[in-house]
Amino acid sequence: ILEANSKVDSSEGLKILLENGLTDAAIVYACDRKNFDAAFDVAKRLNPDKIPAILTCRAKSRENSGDYLGAETDFVAAKNPRMAIEMYLGLKDFPSAARLAEKHENGAMWEVKTAHAAYLVDRGDIEDAWSIFKSGGGDAEQFLEILRSKNLHEEARRMAGKISRKIADFKVQDISQAPKPPQLQPPQSRSPPQDSLHQRRFRLPIVPV
Repeated sequence: ILEANSKVDSSEGLKILLENGLTDAAIVYACDRKNFDAAFDVAKRLNPDKIPAILTCRAKSRENSGDYLGAETDFVAAKNPRMAIEMYLGLKDFPSAARLAEKHENGAMWEVKTAHAAYLVDRGDIEDAWSIFKSGGGDAEQFLEILRSKNLHEEARRMAGKISRKIADFKVQDISQAPKPPQLQPPQSRSPPQDSLHQRRFRLPIVPV
């Protein structure tokens, strides 16, 4: 419809779409031109279900223009706080991400804490990284896996000794090499082989990466 009226201005284009009963297209048309007041007006009168989509569209526009607090407000109003959390993670604004996660999306707190810890590790703030990681519910072995994945073997050995003597003794005896599986003796009878007490005692838990 608008292709035949390519010279019309924004308000006239919106009017043409509405006159032809194209409510959703009119809302998209207004959002594309950042005419959010018009988009909200149309949605409130003709299709209120579109209001969250308009809020999300305006939030992204505000984010792109650097109005992060305004973007946060719109994301939350659109019942999509996770997008605001992801925005702050991208900005490395971990306190704001954690604040939103605690208030609106508690399930995202682990992601926030892990991202913050990884950022601190990359900066060389290993002990601060461990404190943040631990506050999010992470355990020592998971933290050591992060260090090893970044080839920070010496730091992993040092932190292992500081965090947990058990891990220092058994988890990272040689941090640069994967632990070897225990050597099992051939069974002496038809009964299934049983792990020895020593093997059961020092078997390490499998930690998800």
